[in-house]
Amino acid sequence: MWSVGINENEAPVYVIINPRHPLGPMVVGQDDPVGFRDPIEAVSEVGVLRQRFGGHLILCMAVPVEEPVAGRGRLEQFNEEAEAEGFPYELVEEYLF
Repeated sequence: MWSVGINENEAPVYVIINPRHPLGPMVVGQDDPVGFRDPIEAVSEVGVLRQRFGGHLILCMAVPVEEPVAGRGRLEQFNEEAEAEGFPYELVEEYLF
């Protein structure tokens, strides 16, 4: 349900986040991580999930990243430490400075 090419003519994507997840904020859904175009459906899902898992869940709007956010050197170091051999840097160049 994620849309990479969100523009001003498309409905925003709403996602439900668990900000207390031990690994960091995680997108949650009843079955799999999901996003919603319909805000009514998103708010309904938040209600169901809060009832089951707690009021700490929050509704967010996904915004595409449109500029570099990470240094290539730091990403290379991260991948080296994670033993991620053959990482396709050319596929994420638009996010690197």
